[in-house]
Amino acid sequence: MPRKPENQREIEIAEAAYWRVARPDLTTEALASQLGLTRSTLERRLDAAKEKRWLAQDWILKEAPSQLSEVLYKIEDSYLEQRVHEEYGKRNLPKLFVVPAWPPKGANPPISEVEDPAKINIRMVAHAAANIFLQRLPQMKIVGLSYGRTLRVMVDIIAHLSLSVKRAMEDHPSKGEMIMVTIFGSLSFRFDDPRHGDWLEYSASHLTNRLARILGTDICKRQFLETPVYTPLTFLDLFAKKKNSKSNLSEISKIVGEKDALQIAKAFVEAIPTYHDVFGKGQESMIEKLDTVITSVGDLDTGFGSLPRGEAAPFLRKEEIEALRDEDEAVGDIAGCYVTKDGTTGEPGSTIAKVNERLFGLKIANLEKIVSRAEENNSPGVIVIASSRRKARVISALLKRPDKVISELIISGDLAEELVKEELVR
Repeated sequence: MPRKPENQREIEIAEAAYWRVARPDLTTEALASQLGLTRSTLERRLDAAKEKRWLAQDWILKEAPSQLSEVLYKIEDSYLEQRVHEEYGKRNLPKLFVVPAWPPKGANPPISEVEDPAKINIRMVAHAAANIFLQRLPQMKIVGLSYGRTLRVMVDIIAHLSLSVKRAMEDHPSKGEMIMVTIFGSLSFRFDDPRHGDWLEYSASHLTNRLARILGTDICKRQFLETPVYTPLTFLDLFAKKKNSKSNLSEISKIVGEKDALQIAKAFVEAIPTYHDVFGKGQESMIEKLDTVITSVGDLDTGFGSLPRGEAAPFLRKEEIEALRDEDEAVGDIAGCYVTKDGTTGEPGSTIAKVNERLFGLKIANLEKIVSRAEENNSPGVIVIASSRRKARVISALLKRPDKVISELIISGDLAEELVKEELVR
C-alpha cells in the first residue's frame, strides 16, 4: 500500500490530538467511532501526537499553539457545521467552513499563557481562507476586497504560498484580465485613533495593492477607491441646526441644512472618478461586474465599522451611538453597512438608516446581486471571513435575511458555537 503524503498524515494526527483533548468525556473507543476510525488506528495517531509533543501522556496539550494550531486550519469541524445547518435551515445558508475552536474545551492548564487564543483563532481562520482563496482563484476574474485584520493575515499567508499562487495564476483563464477592486474607502481613518493606529496594514486599498502584487501585476490589474467610508461629520456639522459656524460657510449654513449638505457631499464623492468607476450607476461600473467579494464583518465593540468607544471614531455622533445601543437597533456591519437583528438596514428615519445613508460603498442590495450572479455563473460570490464569538449576532442577522447575501462563510469554532445558541435563532 502506498504511503500517504506527509502532509495528510500530519493532518490526521492533528485531528486525533485535537478531539482527544476537546472530548475528554469520551472513551478512546467512543472517540474512534465518532471519528470513523478503528480503535487501533486512533491509538496509533495519538501515539504519533505524543511523539510530536502535541500531547502529553495524560492527554494535556503541551506546545500546541506553535505546532498543532498551525495544522488545524485544514480540519473542518463537521459537527458544528451540521448544527448550524440544523438551526438555520439550508435555503439561505452559504457554503460553510468551520475551523475547530481554539483552545479545545478540555485543554488544561490554560494555554492562553503561551499565546492569546483570539490571535490563534484569527490565524487559523485566515489560513483556511487563504487556502480556499487559492482553490477558488481559477473562478475569479473581478474581485472586490474589503478591510480587516483577518483579511490582512490572510494576505500575509497567501504571500508565503508563492508556489501555489504561481501554479494557480499560470493556468488562470482570465490571465492578464483579472482585476482586484478596492470596495472600502480609506479616507475616514484617523492616525490618532489607537484602534486604527495600524490602519494602513489592513485598509482595503493597501490589501488590494498587496494581493495584486502577489498574484502578479502583469496578470492582475488594480482598481483603487480613494474616498471616505462615510460622509465626514465635520462637514455635516457645519450645517447642523445650531448654525453657529464661525467659518466662511456661516452665511451658506443659514440656507443649507444638514440634509442638503448630505446630498452635496454625496454628489461630490460620486463625481470622483475612482468612486464612479467602482460604484457608479450603469452596467459598466465595477460593482455590477464583481464575481467575488472578500470581506469580514464588524461587531459593535471592535473593528473599523464598529461603534466606537468615547470620541474616537469620526463618523458617528455620541447621540447616535447611544441610540443604536439603547434601542438594540444595530448588531454590527458588513463592509461598513450596519444591519439590525433581522438583517435589515433600518426603517426610514431610524438611527441605523440615517447612519447607512452616509455610507459610501457596498450596500446590501449589491451583495444580493453578487450572490445571485455567483449562483448563475458558478463564481465564488460573497466570501465572509470571521473569528470571535462577538461576531455571532451580525452573522446570525445576515443568515436570517430572506435574500441571501453570503455565498461562503469561513468562521472559527467559537463563533459557530455562539451561532447555534437558541437565543440567536428565535
